Parts: sequence; structure tokens; C-alpha cells
Amino acid sequence: MRRCALRQCAVLTSRIIESSTLAPLRPYNRARPVLLTMPLPATPKNQPHNSQNRLKLAQASNELLFKGVLCMLIGLGVLLSPHFITSPGMQGIVAQSAPVGWFALVLGAAFAGVYLRRRMALKTAG
Repeated sequence: MRRCALRQCAVLTSRIIESSTLAPLRPYNRARPVLLTMPLPATPKNQPHNSQNRLKLAQASNELLFKGVLCMLIGLGVLLSPHFITSPGMQGIVAQSAPVGWFALVLGAAFAGVYLRRRMALKTAG
């Protein structure tokens, strides 16, 4: 019973598809193209000479530098703190977090590098 119902559903579905949307895709009707996908959105308008846009870019660059310096300070703090802790047990626990400190240090350096790259690009462009 269930197989019969599924077979009937498949037959009805194939008839609907043949008679409606996919009919223009048949070989004898290729002159009329059919767009079955969604159209792409319009490209964004970038206006680099707009004063408001320049202000936003400068603010984003300054925030990037702040994040970079903060990450580097956190990384250095995590890497150097085991040398200043007197308790051997706590020193071992904090020393195990060295990969996190290196990650923060490298991430901060990357943020600072992106800031410098943007700064150099603005100097050469303007």
C-alpha cells in the first residue's frame, strides 16, 4: 500500500515538473533560456573619497591597533608570568599555558601588521 502511494506521488510529481517549470529545458525549446537560480545582489558601492567613509576607516584602523597591542601584552604576560610566580605548583600550571601566550603574541603582531599595512596604503594613496 505504501509503495503504491509513493509510486503515485512520484508519477504525479514528474508530470507536474514536465508540464511546468522545466518544460523550456527540453531540447526542442532551447531558444528561450530559463533562469532557475536566484539573481546576484548588486555590488557594494565603495566611496573611498567620502569624508565619512575615511573617518570610519581610520576608526577601524585605530581599533585594530588597540586590539593588536592588547593581544601582545596579554601574550607577553602569559609567557613571562611563570618566572615571577614563587609557588612551584602554580608556576607549573601557568607554564602549561605557554601555547596560549604564543598564540596571543602572534595574533597581536598580525593585528599590528595589518594596521601598518593599512597605514602605508593610505600614505601611498593619499
